[in-house]
Amino acid sequence: MLERSGAVRGDQVLGLGAGTGYSTAFLCQTLGSANITSVETDPAAAARARKALAEADDGPTLIVGDGLLGHPEAPSTPGSSLPAL
Repeated sequence: MLERSGAVRGDQVLGLGAGTGYSTAFLCQTLGSANITSVETDPAAAARARKALAEADDGPTLIVGDGLLGHPEAPSTPGSSLPAL
């Protein structure tokens, strides 16, 4: 997924669906936590992902909401979206 996106360290990436936080943590380690915004619709899943990411010392922006609707904290450049696995 990451390879196909062409994203490189420093790119701003929007992950749709934080899930367990695993894919988000991978993105943080690869591209830098400050560059990752993840949007999760399920508040309980977002809480679990937030906890797992904190335990992994990753600090992306994690938003509860609908990523398809966009968000002021999310990157808005074309091609910046990378759905989570």
